[in-house]
Amino acid sequence: NLIFLVLFLIKVFFIIFLVPSIQEKWFIDFINNLINNPTLDPWSNYLLNSGNTLGFPYGPIMILIFLPFSLLFWILGSPFGLQDYALGIGFRFTLLFFDLIGYLVLSKLLVNKKKEIIFFYWLSPLIFYVTYLYGQLDIIPTTILLIAYLYIYKNKFQISGYLFGLAVATKLSVALIIPFPIIYLWQNKRLSSGLKKFI
Repeated sequence: NLIFLVLFLIKVFFIIFLVPSIQEKWFIDFINNLINNPTLDPWSNYLLNSGNTLGFPYGPIMILIFLPFSLLFWILGSPFGLQDYALGIGFRFTLLFFDLIGYLVLSKLLVNKKKEIIFFYWLSPLIFYVTYLYGQLDIIPTTILLIAYLYIYKNKFQISGYLFGLAVATKLSVALIIPFPIIYLWQNKRLSSGLKKFI
């Protein structure tokens, strides 16, 4: 799809050439410190090295999600002395990766709605602004939630429950959504047997 491809390239352009200030202040420097000073307690280590109390206000699951691409790009940039800049690209590439997964999951949930998914999700100015301009990380728990709903759709309730737990572990406010799948499974007689597995 041409529209999909054009916006994909625009997103890649922003990933490479735009560094949102919130990422620079809170996220990228924290991950960089972790790579240069490996530790099981990166928050205390970062506070000790930088004195910044705002560094990466998320839990260890979110670090594990961002570390692979960040470390890979850091390694690729090191021979050219661009490891800090490359790390930032890797960090933002993780957001694009989850954005793509979100698109694919919606395609599985909403079969034969490709145009609508592109228009309402992939072209969403809200998602584009929050993720690629402002630099927030909400696309991560959102995508994990979409995958969790996909597994409810597939009647794989235990896996869905694990994924909901994983989403909460990435951002605590996601816990506010948990009552909805529980109520859905509880009230749906056909699926109510899966409620125990989900919980």
